[in-house]
Amino acid sequence: GTEYNSWHFIAPLIVNAGLNLYREESWPIAHWAKESSADIKAGADEEKDFWTIFKLLLNNNKVFKEPSHINDAVNYAINNPVGIITEALLERFNAYKLKSNEGIPDGPLKDSCIELLSLEGPASIAGIIILASRLHYFYAVDPAWTEENLIPLFNWESSEHCDLIWS
Repeated sequence: GTEYNSWHFIAPLIVNAGLNLYREESWPIAHWAKESSADIKAGADEEKDFWTIFKLLLNNNKVFKEPSHINDAVNYAINNPVGIITEALLERFNAYKLKSNEGIPDGPLKDSCIELLSLEGPASIAGIIILASRLHYFYAVDPAWTEENLIPLFNWESSEHCDLIWS
């Protein structure tokens, strides 16, 4: 399809564009990556550019304020570049067609989730809200990983942003 061709030609340019592009244009890059990477087959050569763009967006986006109200949390998450690229990450999970109790395989899927969960600052909240919204999926695929990494986010006593995640 045209999205695949777009990815094939444009992704290498974006990967090598320089960090300032990610800082200044994080929203269009995230949106483009989400839309254009959806048709890439699991493990395809072009997927390596997705993982690079994902990592560059996580670490070089503009600083966004946290949502000011709990009611704004989901809107904040789906419109923030980190939230958008996290939705693209979830599309990569779909491409791998993981089955119940199969476990998240070691490699870029798991590494990207762990990197997102360990990210500091307001932008990380957007991605964490998106990941947490798919708790049922992660628990079905990998209960042990989910219990260790996602379920603690819902703990009112120990999770800094629990109120936003529950929204």
